[in-house]
Amino acid sequence: MSNSRLFEILYYLLEHKQTTADTLANYFEVSKRTIYRDIQRLMMMNFPIYCKNGYDGGIYIDNDFVLDRTFFTDDERIEILAALQEFDYLKGENSQLINKMAAIFNLNVIDWIEVDLNSWYQNNDLNKKFNDLKRAIITNHEIVINYINSSGQKSNRVVWPYKLFFKSGTWYLLAYCLNKKENRIFRLSRILKLEITDKTFAYKNIDLSKYKNNLITDTKKEIEVTLQFDHQIASVVYDEFNHSDIIEKQNGDLVVTMKVSNTYWLMSFILSFGSKIKILKPDFLKEQLITEMKKMMEIYQ
Repeated sequence: MSNSRLFEILYYLLEHKQTTADTLANYFEVSKRTIYRDIQRLMMMNFPIYCKNGYDGGIYIDNDFVLDRTFFTDDERIEILAALQEFDYLKGENSQLINKMAAIFNLNVIDWIEVDLNSWYQNNDLNKKFNDLKRAIITNHEIVINYINSSGQKSNRVVWPYKLFFKSGTWYLLAYCLNKKENRIFRLSRILKLEITDKTFAYKNIDLSKYKNNLITDTKKEIEVTLQFDHQIASVVYDEFNHSDIIEKQNGDLVVTMKVSNTYWLMSFILSFGSKIKILKPDFLKEQLITEMKKMMEIYQ
């Protein structure tokens, strides 16, 4: 749900006092179902909004209601503006709304945060996928994707997109997969093609926390690994690990002990540091690394 749209609807009602779901749906380019969800959310927030059926039916706001500074506490007004600024990097259209709310609250807008989720190289493909998925989610449209999984297998999936989320530097899509008959998480970078269809679906509010756990491999198979990093790459180590897990030796080298379950990922991670890393334990991981290095040498012989 868009926090920005909620305030835009409220501001629209304050200006017009009465409107219809069709008018709001056309104005904000979303479905009537989405508008009704937003109106219900505003009503739950105790705004004096009500709906009427019949000839003069529609969506109303109390004529005597004024959104002034007394409706919110000082802390609430500051938090509202801060929240809008946090989401501004995603939509890019909140600046006018932020200024409107700041004027209503009689507060100065402090440019306190700037978030850039783009990579250092231009990735127009990912940006287009993100915008297409956002549109499909907001309008409740079914999509067809060509997806490559972690095993390198490609398949066409028909899905109902529910939510985009960002975790550990990667964008993911939570969606209901009609092929598998269950909710699934898809990594955006692995969506090779995307098509928005004319078919629509009924939106469901899904608890994302349940499915985020699917991104974590079974902890029962975890192994403890201890790695030693050369002091010359100390900055990278502090970027990658919790500082509380890092032990600095007298010569400046860093020792990190962690639990992992995906040794395939770990092997790639270790190789990326070249001669600046050493496996202290376990021994079988050392043997795996030696085997992998021999295979690499055979490629160039």
